[in-house]
Amino acid sequence: KDSTPVYIYIVSDITPKIKEFADNASLTESPDKEGYFGYMPNYHAYVEVMSYKKMYDDALMRNRIFFEKLGINVD
Repeated sequence: KDSTPVYIYIVSDITPKIKEFADNASLTESPDKEGYFGYMPNYHAYVEVMSYKKMYDDALMRNRIFFEKLGINVD
């Protein structure tokens, strides 16, 4: 359907060209300055642009207790 939402995740270095794209697309900069996010109504798409470091750090933080329960040291 035309109204089906789409989720787009872009993992990329945050270069000046990426910043320009984010500004042109009216994306909001994340509080940690490691990415951008926003909704593009013309495409029914939620877009999130993040650096690899942000993706990795967020995954570690989100799953730390799971890794600890499994006895996996992630530090």
